[in-house]
Amino acid sequence: METLATNLFDKSMTIDDFKEIYNKRWTIETNYDKLKNKLETENFSGRRKIIIEQDFYFRRICI
Repeated sequence: METLATNLFDKSMTIDDFKEIYNKRWTIETNYDKLKNKLETENFSGRRKIIIEQDFYFRRICI
């Protein structure tokens, strides 16, 4: 059994519509997890654009 909460009140939406929206959102969440937790995008070694780009590409290669 699965329970989904929503603030969408369109009565024309079906359960299948909600499942499709949830599945699309899941892809976004898993990609966000990769950026935040695996690539540690919140922990750059500098503030300049070039440093951030180097950190990002280095971490991407290492994972």
